[in-house]
Amino acid sequence: MDKFIEAIVKADHAASERVDAARKQRLQLRSQTEANRDEVYKQLMDEEKQAIAKHQQLVAKRLQDQQEENQKRYEASLISLQKIYDENREQWVKSIVEACLHV
Repeated sequence: MDKFIEAIVKADHAASERVDAARKQRLQLRSQTEANRDEVYKQLMDEEKQAIAKHQQLVAKRLQDQQEENQKRYEASLISLQKIYDENREQWVKSIVEACLHV
């Protein structure tokens, strides 16, 4: 019977040691997780900042391209209007003068 009690006590001590080891391991893992969390957060933020900077460059390039296209269309419209004016100026002046004289 003493051997049976002694075996139970040994098993209890072994189980207690395993529980203590598991608790220590859990605390170590929690500590590592917290340390890694900050590192992962910093890495994620750095990646996001890079992605934002890349997107800003892309948007700035598109904006510049659009402004250049708008300037070209403006200049083409201005040339077209000037051509129409030059072609019709005499006729318009003549029509205005005739309208004023016949009023």
